[in-house]
Amino acid sequence: MTTFVAGHLMAGPGAEGLAERLSEQAAEEIGELDLSAEEIDSAFGSAFSAFWAHCLVDAEAAHLRTRRAAVVASEVGTALFAVTAVEEGTVQCFLDGRVREIPATGWQTYADADNWLDAFYLALICRDGEQARWLCGIPVERLRAAPDDGDDGFTYAWIEALQAHRLQRPDAATALAAAREAARDAAEQLQRPLVRLLAELGGGGAEFGPALVEAVELHRAYWTATEERAGQPAGGLALGALALACWAFDLGHPVAVESPYLPVRLIDRAWPGGRSGTYDHCSTGDGRQ
Repeated sequence: MTTFVAGHLMAGPGAEGLAERLSEQAAEEIGELDLSAEEIDSAFGSAFSAFWAHCLVDAEAAHLRTRRAAVVASEVGTALFAVTAVEEGTVQCFLDGRVREIPATGWQTYADADNWLDAFYLALICRDGEQARWLCGIPVERLRAAPDDGDDGFTYAWIEALQAHRLQRPDAATALAAAREAARDAAEQLQRPLVRLLAELGGGGAEFGPALVEAVELHRAYWTATEERAGQPAGGLALGALALACWAFDLGHPVAVESPYLPVRLIDRAWPGGRSGTYDHCSTGDGRQ
């Protein structure tokens, strides 16, 4: 049985135009990266916002422009970590339709845990295993080097668990247990159901559907708890749950939830015409990663 969870954000009359303008802005910023990577954080933010805006307009992600926005955001997210991993020279990245030589920046404060999670989730959504594996090779300690943002410890434990499961490391169960323990003290209620989702992925997936319902319902409850929060675009997608739902779908687990928070065509890739589609290949690296 499929459970429907209604969204709370509606696309206004100018939403489609805004999505296109954000995509254009992202393309302009990406075009400047050949000369300097100083604004790659801004480019990632613009590409990520464009993806978000397209999903608001196209709740099922049935249109090519929405899927392309996801791919571009994923490419820039991984490129952000690639250029900050190298101290000198250039890094070859495939961005927005072509290979680019981007100057290395060395470590930057924006190569942090939050951006890592966004980049990793996007790689899962875009089914780019190469990007996901590369991101999982970034040590958590490197992400901790970013300025203290008040994190309660859950975020780093969560990243460790994601990396361990994606790479099928022998410490995956231990890492998951640590994330579960850290989630007990996590300030945000959105985190706990994600741990349960990952546990279901590693344990056969029998209860993945109910766990996904819980995650999406808690997402809606959180983002509609106050009037101010309800108007924020970030609440329009349950990004972490969406990424794990894509992972579950690829493993053959039932994803019995329909919701604007989880654009269905991003999960099942069943584009109009009845044929399962694939995303454009996204690749980053010049052999130095």
